[in-house]
Amino acid sequence: MLKKIFAYQNSSTIGAAAILAVASLISRFFGLIRDRLLAAKFGASLELDIYYAAFRLPDLIFNILIVGAISAAFIPLFAEQIAKDKASAWRYTNNLFNFVLLSVVFIGIFLIVFTKPVVALIAPGFEAQALAKAVQLSKIMFLSPLFLGLSSIVSGVLQYFKRFLITAIAPIFYNIGIIVGIILFLPKFGLVGLAFGVVLGALLHLLIQWPLLKKLGFSWRPFIEIKDRNLWQTLTLMIPRTIASISSQINLWVITAIASLLAVGSIAIFNFSQNLSYLPIGIFGITLAVAIFPNLAQSEAIQDKNKFFQDFSQGFRLIFFFTFPLGLFFYSLRAHLVRVVLGAGAFSWVDTRLTAACLGIFALSIFAQSLIPYLSRAFFAIKDTRTPTILAVIFVAINVIFALLFVKIMSPQNFLATLLRIDDLEDIRVIALPLAFSLATIIQFCLMFWFLQRKIKFSMFELAASAEKVIFASLTAVAVTYLTLYGAVNFLETNTFTGIFIQGLISGLVGVSIYLFIMILARSSELALIYSVFRSKLRQKIPSDFQSENGKI
Repeated sequence: MLKKIFAYQNSSTIGAAAILAVASLISRFFGLIRDRLLAAKFGASLELDIYYAAFRLPDLIFNILIVGAISAAFIPLFAEQIAKDKASAWRYTNNLFNFVLLSVVFIGIFLIVFTKPVVALIAPGFEAQALAKAVQLSKIMFLSPLFLGLSSIVSGVLQYFKRFLITAIAPIFYNIGIIVGIILFLPKFGLVGLAFGVVLGALLHLLIQWPLLKKLGFSWRPFIEIKDRNLWQTLTLMIPRTIASISSQINLWVITAIASLLAVGSIAIFNFSQNLSYLPIGIFGITLAVAIFPNLAQSEAIQDKNKFFQDFSQGFRLIFFFTFPLGLFFYSLRAHLVRVVLGAGAFSWVDTRLTAACLGIFALSIFAQSLIPYLSRAFFAIKDTRTPTILAVIFVAINVIFALLFVKIMSPQNFLATLLRIDDLEDIRVIALPLAFSLATIIQFCLMFWFLQRKIKFSMFELAASAEKVIFASLTAVAVTYLTLYGAVNFLETNTFTGIFIQGLISGLVGVSIYLFIMILARSSELALIYSVFRSKLRQKIPSDFQSENGKI
């Protein structure tokens, strides 16, 4: 039974996105458990600053070698190969698999030698003891990009064959591995146990997908054809994307470096708030981008421009339909989200307020953060990796400039501090980091959208008409959400976990209901599409036991 479930194939874009969204929701739920455990154990402390800073080097390897290969090159080239000859497609996959394996091992060994000076650049505010611990954790976690790198290639193949369920489940096991590290390894090994948990999670991410890859016909062979044309085409397509990944990592390094020079716990606060804001991005933005990307690649491979635009438009409208209102809901409910998810144990009231403020700022760019990966994949599908790369570099430059500027001018006396209700705190400079990030992200989205429109010349009418409905419904729904929040204070004890949870839940449900009601009145094409897909799926799954002898229900 489990084999059938894991091997389930879904050819519908919305159906595939739904599978990915549900699995992503479960994964994010485990991610929230992970963050709550960390917050309760350490609070926004130096220990968590060390832990998050230690991630940066392993992340560098993973993002440069792996994200570039899968997102920019592998799936489009695999689609071309398998359309011609299945055997050559598997050989190409095997060759790339082995190349990535050796590359990650080689670069990992190289970076292990230079871990200390590099980590010192990432976290210049760390004293000797904290730096030594971060170096130790980084060296252990160098195993994680090895497993995740190989697993990402496996995911690419499975996504091409529309086996989305198992690829969506893999991140759940990654988070489970980290949770095991917190619960079992941390008490026994100390902070190093967290690093062991990350490695375990990465290994589980690979192992859960491997059996289905073999079932599809892949058989690993120990060879590398360094002169293979497809491998070099992959590497060529990777170059711009690798530059973008390096830029992104430099951006994270600079943000981490700045945060390490601020109040203790600033790195942890930034990461906690960013993780919370990523919930709707991961569930709706990334899942739809992943689900639609194979369709875009296939449409481009057969030069079907009409289908390419239809798929692109559908995905764009659906992502905006979900993420724009959710960004506003996250802003209005920011304090409730932080108190419910992180407000336990060593996580103090000051930590809570600063994290909520950072979350509120991140929330305003959730729609842009969700659409940028989708727009990037549209560029990748037409084999243009240069444009999103240039724009990614511009984003990093803007973000770093804004971050340095805002940290200098940020004080409790400014308007933003008053708006976020943290004007009574002594040091609020950490909110400069999400502010810079959000502004730079919105600028990147606008530029990326403009350049893509010029390149594929799609019609703006359909997208604009949909966006107008979403924006109006979202603003109305959030206004009602605020009224419900303040009204509920008269009936609930908001000093308790139960009270704050019920207040946030009721307000959120009222807001979502108002949003959906307005979109129904506006005859939203996105709602109609979602409804039609799920209705057809429901009809397909009606058991024969419920049918009469003449075949009617």
